[in-house]
Amino acid sequence: MLQRLLGERPALCNSLSLEYGTEQPDHVDSLFMTPRTPSHLVAAWVALEDCTPESGLLRYWPGSHRIRPYVFSNGERHFLPGELGTWTAWMQDQVRQHGLQSELFRARKGDVFIWNAQLLHGGSPIADRGRTRRSVVFHYFSESDCRAMGYRLVPESGGFWIRRSRQPIPGSLNAWLRKHAGRTVRHLRALFAHRNGSGNPS
Repeated sequence: MLQRLLGERPALCNSLSLEYGTEQPDHVDSLFMTPRTPSHLVAAWVALEDCTPESGLLRYWPGSHRIRPYVFSNGERHFLPGELGTWTAWMQDQVRQHGLQSELFRARKGDVFIWNAQLLHGGSPIADRGRTRRSVVFHYFSESDCRAMGYRLVPESGGFWIRRSRQPIPGSLNAWLRKHAGRTVRHLRALFAHRNGSGNPS
């Protein structure tokens, strides 16, 4: 199915395990996981339990994937933090112009929702904070985009997954080390560049 939607073999970009509804504002995934080719990103959301309205259902806007991708002031489709407000206003206007209406996905355990990278979606409000909405979501790039972007691909079940280092958890020691190690590396590079420029041995 994913290969048919992408037109070529898929490569797993990431996976997210969710215990509760997200209450996320409406957004499109391609703003944050921007494929090299506009249509070469799809998502698959899997319900791990029956979902009730009180848990904050997945909200989506049918037909919104046909809205042309927004281009930020730098000419790119990847989001600029300072311009997300402008994007939101623009998208709301597009939704009105196209006469689109949102729908809620009341999933049963085992249901799978696959969507286009440009589909506008988010999380509806949670009415009962004690209600879980256990789910897992996967995002897939196309093989050609991954190879063009230099990703390391590992073959798996007719497709691929992208091999990359583990992402640091905010506030963790790993995150702190990565942040400060980057500063140290830049400092050392500058130091060696200065010494080489002054004629001292490196």
